[in-house]
Amino acid sequence: MTKQTDVNQRINLSLPPELLREIEEVAEEHQTTVTNVVRKSIKLLLVAEKAKKRGGGLYLRDQDRKPQQIEIFGL
Repeated sequence: MTKQTDVNQRINLSLPPELLREIEEVAEEHQTTVTNVVRKSIKLLLVAEKAKKRGGGLYLRDQDRKPQQIEIFGL
């Protein structure tokens, strides 16, 4: 693990073409960058992991449906 610093760390990320296309579509739809979508996705994963460690979970709800717990990446 890298030590924490006060400056942003650059990483290289290789994505399958279809996943990159989906991320680009989300970025365009929300008028943001691919980098920002990836950052938010990582943050969501971390929130889900913290919730699971506390015995909770991550829930999604459609407009007309009750919340459903989801599992991300086997967390």
